[in-house]
Amino acid sequence: MSKRNKDKGRLPPFVPLLKETLESPAWRQLSHGAKALYVSLKPSDPAVVSFGCTVALARDNGHRQTYRIVGEDEADPARGTLSYASPVARALMGKQVGDTVPMGSSGAEILSIKCS
Repeated sequence: MSKRNKDKGRLPPFVPLLKETLESPAWRQLSHGAKALYVSLKPSDPAVVSFGCTVALARDNGHRQTYRIVGEDEADPARGTLSYASPVARALMGKQVGDTVPMGSSGAEILSIKCS
């Protein structure tokens, strides 16, 4: 089975937040005639890398990089944004400051996480 087909059944990391939103009183109000609903996709734990977070990394060779994890349509690695579906972003998800993740043939340490 190809990697693409294996990952096809996996849910994006924001699905638990979406589920929580759909079960909220605000969603019930919207479904009963409210005209708008504000949805916040703030992570439940800002100390853990998740969708929307900006992560600063130190590569094994000393090079430092900063990436923000975004949706597929916003991703542009040259500008510091990674799709949540990319291998690097998937390796970062759920990690904390001080953790090391594989990046190509080397690794990178997470220096900071900022979730907005």
